[in-house]
Amino acid sequence: RNNIGYAAGGQIVYPTASLSVIYDKSTDKQSFYSGDGIEPNDVISLAMHPCGKLVASGELARHPKVMVWDVDTLVTCAVLSGYHRCGVSHMAFSPSG
Repeated sequence: RNNIGYAAGGQIVYPTASLSVIYDKSTDKQSFYSGDGIEPNDVISLAMHPCGKLVASGELARHPKVMVWDVDTLVTCAVLSGYHRCGVSHMAFSPSG
């Protein structure tokens, strides 16, 4: 499902349960995005913006959300909800961003 992304800083981004993991191979450290206090559901899809700094993660839930967040700061930039039912299984950014 294309559930792995490579950030501009070389980090590997992937979902696991209700978290998105950002693994920095150069430091062998992980950080985690959990939605800035927004009730998390299982993450089932992920898309990396062409700039390599923004990630969109899609949930599995009765009323799922798409969260757009910054891979370096782990701050939520946008939450899209009310458009899907049951889950967001695939996402993509346009090549032009």
